[in-house]
This record gives sequence, C-alpha cells and structure tokens, in this order.
Amino acid sequence: WNNLGNLLKSLKRYDKAEEAFRKAIEINKLFSLAWLNLIRLQLEFMAAYELAYKSVDQFLKDCGRSAENLNTMALCFFQYAPKDHLNEAESWSREAVQKVPDNPDYQHTLASILGRLGNWDEALKTSLGFFESEEFLERGSNDITEFFISASVAGFGEDSLRILEQYSNKPTLEPLITGIKIYLGKKVRTAQEIMEIGKDVAKRIERRLGESEEKDDEYQAYIDAIVKYGYTEDDFTYNERIIATRTDLHPLGGEITITFVRNGIKRLYTTGPDSRWAADFEADLKAGVFEKKKKPL
Repeated sequence: WNNLGNLLKSLKRYDKAEEAFRKAIEINKLFSLAWLNLIRLQLEFMAAYELAYKSVDQFLKDCGRSAENLNTMALCFFQYAPKDHLNEAESWSREAVQKVPDNPDYQHTLASILGRLGNWDEALKTSLGFFESEEFLERGSNDITEFFISASVAGFGEDSLRILEQYSNKPTLEPLITGIKIYLGKKVRTAQEIMEIGKDVAKRIERRLGESEEKDDEYQAYIDAIVKYGYTEDDFTYNERIIATRTDLHPLGGEITITFVRNGIKRLYTTGPDSRWAADFEADLKAGVFEKKKKPL
C-alpha cells in the first residue's frame, strides 16, 4: 500500500494516494515510512496543513515521542510547509533537542527552523552544537555551509564569521570562512583552491540576496494587483509550496496557490528564478478568471 501510494502521488492522484498511505498505516500503525509519506503528501502536494498537524499528533501517539520521531516531523515541516506553519515544528524540534542535547542533526534542524522564522540570534547560538562532532563536520559540511550562507543573507554575516573563526582550525570550514570574508569585503589570504571555493560561496550569498529582493517585489505586485481590481487581500488565500533542500533556508522556488474565497476557484503559479507569477495573477484578474462559476464536481 505504501508503494501504491507513492505511485498514485506520482500520477497526481493525491486523494487516492492519501487513502493508500492510510491503508498501509491501518495494517501497521508503527510503519513510520508510511506516516512520513502521508504527512509529506498532505504538506507538499495537498496544502492540507491542519490535516497534517492531526497526522503528526497521531503518529507521535502511535509511534512514540522519541527524539528521532520528533526531529523527523520537525524536519518534514521545515522542508515542505510554509513559514507560517513552522511554530509547531519548532516545538517538536526543541523537544527532540531536550531529549538528546548532543545530537548535531537535531540541533541543525532546530537552528534551521529558527532561522526560517527569523530568530537568528538563537539560531546562531544553537549552531554552536554543530562543531562538537567531528563526524558531523565532515558529513554535514554542505548543511553547515547552507545554514551560514542563509544567515549571511539575513544580515548576520559578521555574527556568522565570529562563530566560524572560533573553529578556523577545522579544514572543512575554511572555504566557508573565506567566502563570508569575501562577501563582507575583508582581506583574505589563503590557498588558490580554497579561494576559488570561497568566491563561489560569496556568489551564492549575493545570488540569494537578489532572489529575496525579487520575491518581495513579486509579493508586493500581487497585493497591488488585488487593490487595482477592486478586491481586498482577505478576498484571497495565498499558499506557497516550497522546493527546498534539507538546509535551504531560502528555497529555490515552488508553487503558489491563490484561492478566491467567495467561490473556491484556485489558480496555481510557479515561482523561482525568472518567474513573474504576480503578472500572471494580474492577467487572470483582468480576464475575470476568479469570477467564473466554479464547475460542480
């Protein structure tokens, strides 16, 4: 049933996929992979956030509130839920860290969620736990790099550098330290190979900054279009499905679903580099797409 659910999801038959995952869980309520697939489906493809909360509650009740289970759910929400649905994920993540304080993966999940929520002071303080494990520094070097790139994009480059320089004797961190220094306009002396990687890190920070500004402009254009055509913001609901890696605090793109509250008509818009979804939304408003009668099921 779990495999069938994945197949149905790939065919975009989401309601049937949900039924299949639930059937797998009905057969074995401890089948954690089926639970994870169900909750990811509800978050990423169905935007059924309240339903996903209920599924998590039942999963933790059936499978236990172990640190691993709590972290898995927190990470799932971090990856697939919008920012305004991360408060519960933060609480699950905090509980996981409280249960196993020295696990760098759990600390990383919590720090990433805090960063997404804009609580960078605590996020950076939590990040100190990354450096206690040599194994995590090697295995999680990409995760660490993405975290501190995102912190720099959020305006915490100097703070990130102060933390990282405490561990400048760690070879895996040298390209990241170099990159943040380049971005901040500081003088750098290092091997050419490290310098080239550092330049790439600095470029990634600059690119993320540009994407963040573009995203803000697009959202403002969406609000302007609503007002221009005589509506209010409350006339529509806005749900964004993000495409993110494990550590990408500034997602590459995704999909935005705009729903007209009066009749339930929905339109889907793709986001990401070079996307102009707000212009497409305004064109739909102009064409009266949202005022058309909703077809019966």
